[in-house]
Amino acid sequence: MSMLSINLAEKKIREHLRLGGGLDDQVGSELLAKFCTTALSDRQVAAIAQKYNMSMEDIAFIYMAMILKLMPNPCIISGGLLLVPTLFFMEPKRFERLAFGIDFHTKDLDEKQRIQELMRLSAESAQEVWDAHTSGRGEADFTVTKSGGLQSSGGCMSVLIIGAVILVCSGIFITTFV
Repeated sequence: MSMLSINLAEKKIREHLRLGGGLDDQVGSELLAKFCTTALSDRQVAAIAQKYNMSMEDIAFIYMAMILKLMPNPCIISGGLLLVPTLFFMEPKRFERLAFGIDFHTKDLDEKQRIQELMRLSAESAQEVWDAHTSGRGEADFTVTKSGGLQSSGGCMSVLIIGAVILVCSGIFITTFV
């Protein structure tokens, strides 16, 4: 049931991005918060997150870094259209490999350096998955329109938390990768 929930949460993010929204706007923040909560409600994902001390904010950083790296086409063909970062949570072994790598490479870093490295490793992993899937199955048909994204469904406290994470994440990503 939780893989289905993860897939349903992903579909709204994908549609929001397709309509020109971002993970840094109000709706994108809400959808990212819902996705992170949904992913952590999966027993396997939660166990991996706990094993490697990954927080909800870490999952938001991972998801955001992957999307930022792959835009304007963050999708692959995997039984239909799928955002690359979602694959890591639908196939927990992928998430565990990533979490292990993040844990291994960030043990002795301060928090800012840790987040930068987490984002770098996440972006690299996303690109590897996108490249492999695209070479084997072709590029996914994902065209961004400039419609402004989905409309807001109202706010919640987790939006504030994820919103703060996104602001920090965007700043770190830009200074690290641009």
